[in-house]
Amino acid sequence: MFSILFLLLLHFLYYNTIYSNPILIIFKIQNDRVFKDGAYYVPGSLDAIDNINYLLNSISFDELVTVNDIFIKGNYNLASTHGVKPFSKKNNQTLFPDYAMYGTYGAELHEELLLKNESVNFYSSGYSITYNHSFVNYVHKLNNTFILTGLEGETEIEHTAKYLTSINKNVAIFLPAIVWDSESSKNSTIEKMIKRNNIVINDIDDKNKLCKQILHL
Repeated sequence: MFSILFLLLLHFLYYNTIYSNPILIIFKIQNDRVFKDGAYYVPGSLDAIDNINYLLNSISFDELVTVNDIFIKGNYNLASTHGVKPFSKKNNQTLFPDYAMYGTYGAELHEELLLKNESVNFYSSGYSITYNHSFVNYVHKLNNTFILTGLEGETEIEHTAKYLTSINKNVAIFLPAIVWDSESSKNSTIEKMIKRNNIVINDIDDKNKLCKQILHL
């Protein structure tokens, strides 16, 4: 009896290690960054949401993760704290406008992002999410492939991909839903990711091809 239970346990552990679905990490799809009158509007964010929704409707994920900014008045990373214009520099740190303020509509996830399942949510205040101990503990425990997408491709997504790779995680980026500052920064960042053996998923024209590519990660 004990041997049968032991074999069933081994089968369960093997199956869940080898055949686990990926985890999707979505970066900063917040109202202040999606609406044109938002405090930190990002052009192209609505197209990014459409492509994320396409992915969500095409693939089963073990978990959905959102990474969002949240600020309170007086935060060091806000330009208003220092009495300067947004996007000024202080000690090589870019200072942000007052956006995604705690308790405001602008800080909420945009309603057109169709998260079918409850998501795991992590927050930062202008720093890389890899400085968030809860996020670090979360990813360390998992053996799934991580697919990254959303806003801030050359900063937040790049930093997270680099960190996950450094702890021997399998990492892919879903390119059609990533918003970049410029074409040159996009190309240089993708080049860094490819050198680290991060996988770049680019084609969403063929759903079957997309599913096969992701399921074989």
